[in-house]
Amino acid sequence: MNAPTEPVLIRIRVTPDSKKEGVYEGKRRTLEVSVKESAEGNRANARAIALVARHLGLPEKAVHIIRGHHLRVKMLQVYGYANKS
Repeated sequence: MNAPTEPVLIRIRVTPDSKKEGVYEGKRRTLEVSVKESAEGNRANARAIALVARHLGLPEKAVHIIRGHHLRVKMLQVYGYANKS
């Protein structure tokens, strides 16, 4: 039986109000996340979580913002992801 994996920290940089959505490899070990939603009302954060979760093949409830709620650069805590690097 496999032991539960420890949470992994992932740094992302969110660009709201983008024409195209996606998750891309960025500089300095950061994921670049472009979302169509604006930053108002936490919509960009919610969409960024959804895109990162899909990119990693995990449910949205496994991804949480732990730092940077009101900033473009955020730190995510991800459960159930085996970091292969």
